[in-house]
Amino acid sequence: MRRLVSADLKRFFRRPSFYVLIVFLFLEILFITEGETAAEQIEGLQGQIQFCIVTACFLIFHILYGDEFRTGFMINSIGRGYSRAKIVISKLVSSAVILFLVTLTAYLAALILNMDEELAVTARENSFLFLYMLYTFLKGTGYMAVGALFLFSSGSLAAGVVALVICSIFLDGILSMIQSELFIPVYDICYDGLLDKSYAVFQAGAFGWQIIPAFIVYICGLVFITVLIFNKKELEL
Repeated sequence: MRRLVSADLKRFFRRPSFYVLIVFLFLEILFITEGETAAEQIEGLQGQIQFCIVTACFLIFHILYGDEFRTGFMINSIGRGYSRAKIVISKLVSSAVILFLVTLTAYLAALILNMDEELAVTARENSFLFLYMLYTFLKGTGYMAVGALFLFSSGSLAAGVVALVICSIFLDGILSMIQSELFIPVYDICYDGLLDKSYAVFQAGAFGWQIIPAFIVYICGLVFITVLIFNKKELEL
């Protein structure tokens, strides 16, 4: 599986669009985020970081998963003896590695912005911002796992992209509305809800154990279901 991940990363880093995205997101954080106080600065950065990571998810998903189907690389990998499970897992691992690099780039830009002495952003606030970024990174990885489920089960990149759009942009608002109107805790038990709760608990100085079921139930569960469906799917040669 290491070879599959390595091949994915090599192909991805040859694409100029990735470096254009990195520069764009870096400059956006530096020049668009504004705050008159440290608290306003951190809040603004959180919004910008979430936008950056979701934007990166679309590019990563389109290049990594789209190329898999357009070039026939996946079929060639299966022909060389790689199992479908390894292909599904390696694709998500590759996506997570690239998204983590984007996350670190965004954090570097945020640190540069927070060096403004007038705002007096503390080391603690920068630490919690990094924690927020890690949780947003986990959310992005989960969104791509959902997109992969629909892509591998349907064989359509469009289906994966639509699922990615719904999860990353619309689903949280829909579940929050249902929870507030019907008093059913659908948001609290969804992937983002568990991560939000875990982040809040960590901020309070305790262990946010909710991150464990979020990873096991949703990430591992999605990968497991994707592999089951993909194993039964016939590929067109």
